[in-house]
Amino acid sequence: MLVPRLTDETEEVLIGLRIFRGEALPLVGMNTYIGGLFSYVLAGAFALFGPRPETGRMVALVFGTLGVASTYLLGRSVGGAGSRGRLIGLLASVLLAGSAADILVTSRLAYSNSLTPFFTTTGLWLLHRAVRRRSGPSLAASGLVLGLALQTHIAALVVWPGLAAYVLLQWRVLPLRWLPVAIGLGVVAIANVIAFNIIHPGMTLQEIVFRSGDYGGAPSAGP
Repeated sequence: MLVPRLTDETEEVLIGLRIFRGEALPLVGMNTYIGGLFSYVLAGAFALFGPRPETGRMVALVFGTLGVASTYLLGRSVGGAGSRGRLIGLLASVLLAGSAADILVTSRLAYSNSLTPFFTTTGLWLLHRAVRRRSGPSLAASGLVLGLALQTHIAALVVWPGLAAYVLLQWRVLPLRWLPVAIGLGVVAIANVIAFNIIHPGMTLQEIVFRSGDYGGAPSAGP
């Protein structure tokens, strides 16, 4: 709780506290390009453990730890069957577990974005598993989980061009009849963000453009 010190992560935690108290039911988080998933997970944690100041960082710790497990699963899937796959999975998970960024940021700061690596890595594992095993349920689950990753932060979009290329390259072995299910579940996973932008047209895009210029220190060139 002392390193690093608490900063604006407290704003995200307070949204979860308001949900826990029945004072709010938001569709999005502190920023309009972040869904409400993290806020509701926090509210559930407050319901289980009480409104304690360390609860937000404990949630980040849990998902950071789960991210090590999902990294193992992805590495094992990429490595193939047998001891080779297990070795690659173990190596990948050990590298992540020893990563300073994962220890001090992803597994510690109570940001919605701290959940993005877990959901993204799990979605990648499910997609790879769908190709390797020609599994329709795995493909459908990957759509849902990657949608949840997008809900944690718009930055999850950076893997989508690679995902699209991978699906196009592997279309012969993909259970294509499950692809509409995967897309549908992905849409369901971000339905609250879509609903917010129907109620407030274009607000998420406007904030993305604003933040792009604000964080970059120069006027944004656009979306």
